[in-house]
Amino acid sequence: MKHIVLILSFFFSFYVLKSQNDSLNKNPKLLFINFGLNGTINSREGFNIGMSFGKKDHFLHLQHIQNSNWEVKSGTKHDKLGIVTSIKGYSLTYNYKWYRNEVFSFIPSIGIIGGKENYRLNKTEVIPGTGGLGVGGLGSTSPSYKFFYEKNYFIALQTSFKLYIAPPNMYAGCYIEPYIFVNNLKRVDFGLSFGMLIGKIN
Repeated sequence: MKHIVLILSFFFSFYVLKSQNDSLNKNPKLLFINFGLNGTINSREGFNIGMSFGKKDHFLHLQHIQNSNWEVKSGTKHDKLGIVTSIKGYSLTYNYKWYRNEVFSFIPSIGIIGGKENYRLNKTEVIPGTGGLGVGGLGSTSPSYKFFYEKNYFIALQTSFKLYIAPPNMYAGCYIEPYIFVNNLKRVDFGLSFGMLIGKIN
């Protein structure tokens, strides 16, 4: 269902731009979508998609974000305990165009994000390996680990500093966004998003 809503938002933005092109050019309204990739300092990687709307220098941004730590999920990083292995969330932020010219916009933002996370606890059990004769000679397996997880719902303060690059009279651009989440479970996320913008940006 969430993907249907995001896809409909994508096409709705194009419909508004097409049907009200003249009024949008005369009036400094903003309406655009973003889609891109993100990564965190804790080695999680994923994607984000969102929609922005507002006037001139002030706008709101709705976004869906999710990412996972593939190394931990694949079992190649046995030493990482007490970390978030994945999140899915939705955010709403207020954005202000602190500085802009014809091409660049520097935009601080603040808001909230809520969703669910998968957390690997600081707890493991060692499963002993086996040894002995096997087919064709000696055979053995190394000890392995059993990890413990919990799923949590969270709400977090989100702040970021965006750089939008959008040439004048163009309905497309790109962005880069360092961000920080501080959630109610006393965890902090540092991350970076980058991707594309489509719509009425300037």
